[in-house]
Amino acid sequence: QFAGVWLNLIRGQTSSFSLFGQNRSELEFLSTLDLIEEALDEIPGSFFLGDKLSLVDCVYAPFIERAFASVLYFRGIHVLEEYGEMRYKNIMNWINELELIPEYMSGKGDAYSHARGLPPQIGRCNFSEKGKHIAKRIDEEPLQRKLQVHNGIHYNGQLFYNGFTKSSAKYEAVACLVHNKTAVICDSLKGVTGELDEAGIKFLKELVELGFYAVCEILMLIAQDKVKSMEECELLFDREKYVTVFSGLEKSVKQNVIDALKYECKRVCVPRDMEIHAKIEFQSGINWVVQFIQDCR
Repeated sequence: QFAGVWLNLIRGQTSSFSLFGQNRSELEFLSTLDLIEEALDEIPGSFFLGDKLSLVDCVYAPFIERAFASVLYFRGIHVLEEYGEMRYKNIMNWINELELIPEYMSGKGDAYSHARGLPPQIGRCNFSEKGKHIAKRIDEEPLQRKLQVHNGIHYNGQLFYNGFTKSSAKYEAVACLVHNKTAVICDSLKGVTGELDEAGIKFLKELVELGFYAVCEILMLIAQDKVKSMEECELLFDREKYVTVFSGLEKSVKQNVIDALKYECKRVCVPRDMEIHAKIEFQSGINWVVQFIQDCR
């Protein structure tokens, strides 16, 4: 039932209103969530069957996660922010408890990954006007992440340490990049416009590889707890090694490198490529390096 009303909401018409001026499919979706809220209230405890995680929670979690992400992206409905405290307190508490479980977080997706992954699986999803604005913000988020010196990871306004102490997210981001280096470099070239001959492609791959090497270096400087601020980190970063190469490039070639890095910044998905915390660090590292390359004169 929940899957049906959810898919009907994101795939159905945006102009079907009820007598109360609210989208009919939205009302059906929220009403079905009411049933889930009531089910969580039947047995004392944060989970469906009490204080411990059960198979029921494992079945519901991916559906709720993808539903909340996609209705936010396509319809502009932030379920917990708009209705949470008043209407879905049990669901909010349930999600908070799930996010304290490292194993759950290791497989958790985000709005960006879920929303982009759904249409190929279920067909076209329809945007509301509000959804278009929120989708634009979510789509732009990867290129706006800022690299920070901290061991916890900011996610949805909260600082997470559970299971990710000692900058392990940065280590994972670097490990995923290193282990998949060849595939990542080739994939990043899809973001480059214009035709290149064989020699041009080879040269560009070498430059992009150097850019990703810089991403790894800056992330590892922070992950190893060698610095206490970004200013200190930038002093230890081996600038000359990169400035020598990138400052001497033609403008179009430098732009190709930047476009390739930006493409991969937006391409990474969770949990397909890495955990959500690692993705945040991976994107932050790329954005830092892109700005560095742009500043190379």
